[in-house]
Amino acid sequence: MNGQHIRCMLTHTTEAISREPLPCVRLDHLQMGPTGKPG
Repeated sequence: MNGQHIRCMLTHTTEAISREPLPCVRLDHLQMGPTGKPG
C-alpha cells in the first residue's frame, strides 16, 4: 500500500492536484493527516 501511495503522489504533481482533486490525492491526504501529522 505504501508503494502505491507514493507512486500516486509522484504521478500527480502539485499542478495536477490544484487543477482537479483526484481520488488518489484524496487518499494521500487522508493517510497523511492522521499518519503524517502528529495529533
